[in-house]
Amino acid sequence: MSKKTGAVKPEAGTSDLARISDAGGSVRCVFSALDELRVGTGTTTRKHLSRIYWYVEELDEERFSLRRINSHHVPSGDEVVVTLKELVANYTPEVEFFEGNTIPALELLQEYLDEGTEQRAKGKLYSAQDSFGRALGLDEGNVRALFNLGLIALALNDLDKARDTMRELLKIRSTFTGKDQHLFNEFGIALRKNGLFEEASAYYAKALEFVEDDEHLYYNLARTNYERGHWAECIDAIGRSRSLNPGLAATSQLGELIVELANNDSLREQYNKPPIPDDLAVGLAGLMRAERPTLPASDGSGAETLESGRARAGTGPTDIEPASDSGNQAGTGVSREDLKFDI
Repeated sequence: MSKKTGAVKPEAGTSDLARISDAGGSVRCVFSALDELRVGTGTTTRKHLSRIYWYVEELDEERFSLRRINSHHVPSGDEVVVTLKELVANYTPEVEFFEGNTIPALELLQEYLDEGTEQRAKGKLYSAQDSFGRALGLDEGNVRALFNLGLIALALNDLDKARDTMRELLKIRSTFTGKDQHLFNEFGIALRKNGLFEEASAYYAKALEFVEDDEHLYYNLARTNYERGHWAECIDAIGRSRSLNPGLAATSQLGELIVELANNDSLREQYNKPPIPDDLAVGLAGLMRAERPTLPASDGSGAETLESGRARAGTGPTDIEPASDSGNQAGTGVSREDLKFDI
């Protein structure tokens, strides 16, 4: 068994947190704690102490995120959240370690990531692959590097590598936030366009564990399940996307197309889709007519309306590109060609 025995020194208590804060006033530094490990049993029990370093970021006034510092001096792995009281009682600020080791390592990691992003944007995929590989050498679970390596693998038609990368991403439990969040959609769209529908569905479902209020993610999950002919999952995702943002055109177009397919067996066969159960078709038709759709509450207690999503709040992904799918059919209100948004 083990326990932490380190503690913030009196001179490094709560009043000292200002000294280890960033320009915005939030705590951002390396802390350490002594980890006590007992090995053996009875009279042969021995105690071993080791110092563990943690990268600490302030979440709010009472909560702090900790990620363990790896052998390359960068934070890696899943986060642990502690209270201010726990931080002060059990951890000691390591300002010299932070400034002398972690800051330079983080700057190098950022350099590799920026370099790879620039190279990928210029179409220099193999150079970008090398840069992101170097980033993973410093932080083997770096989300941004993994996302980009997955996109590069798909661009190079290396589907096995793309699957391996996706499996690594699905293992990560840390929250995805900030400027790289759009990579959720970009990678999922790329999986779908390469025909990896099962993988894309699993990926979007995982993404929604972290980002529950993004209508774009729900639309793309619906689109992927449409390709698979998984109508229950598809229609549920359409409903959730519309509950977040009834004005999202791509979701409305997809829903209208499915209603058309449900009412026209000949058209459905042309699209090579399985039958749509009557109850699902009726429910979807009602959903498409509703100005502000509601969904069954997750606890079965009634209806729930999701809060406005990221697009309506102005914080969601903004890149919209033409889809590669085609197959215009005459005589329908909405055709597959009308599904022109990848969001």
